[in-house]
Amino acid sequence: MDKIHEHIEINAEEGLSLKFHIREWNRQTDQAFFDYCQLESYKGTLTDADSLSEEEIKRKYEEFDKNDPVDMSSPDHVVFIGETSEGQPVGLVWVCHRGPFWRFKEPLTWIYNLHVVLRFRRQGLAKLLLEKIEEWTRSEGLKLIGLHVIESNKAARILYDSCGYKLAATHKESCFYEKSMAKSNEK
Repeated sequence: MDKIHEHIEINAEEGLSLKFHIREWNRQTDQAFFDYCQLESYKGTLTDADSLSEEEIKRKYEEFDKNDPVDMSSPDHVVFIGETSEGQPVGLVWVCHRGPFWRFKEPLTWIYNLHVVLRFRRQGLAKLLLEKIEEWTRSEGLKLIGLHVIESNKAARILYDSCGYKLAATHKESCFYEKSMAKSNEK
């Protein structure tokens, strides 16, 4: 049985206690939030985002998405939503069960996107979402998690390092991380 994922963190600025819950997404009710997170994450990959209008960014994203389509209806894809105790979605992680490719020689969990709304960052939600993915990976019988992050995204790289992910490869401005879920006697 899936353990309940929740986390309480003190927000020093406001003196408030935030409780996050992790749940699987609902396409009908969460699609707009998913689309928002995808666009916001894409903005982070653009070196010239500050000089572009919102409309130009959306056009670039639509072109990117058209050239690199992913079938979200596949049962291999899963999205988990992080939300406040009031039910407000504030983060997500999108993963899939992926076959071997490139330098990854075995089936693995591939993280397509991990995004937390700016106002809710640095409060433990990203780590909680990664813990959920580790649990999901084990339940799927997979032993490896992989992901890609832009080299200039220092905050994400620090997060992955702190959660036990290892830099596996680099290519131009891309960094590829992995984390083994195999028990030490299985490696």
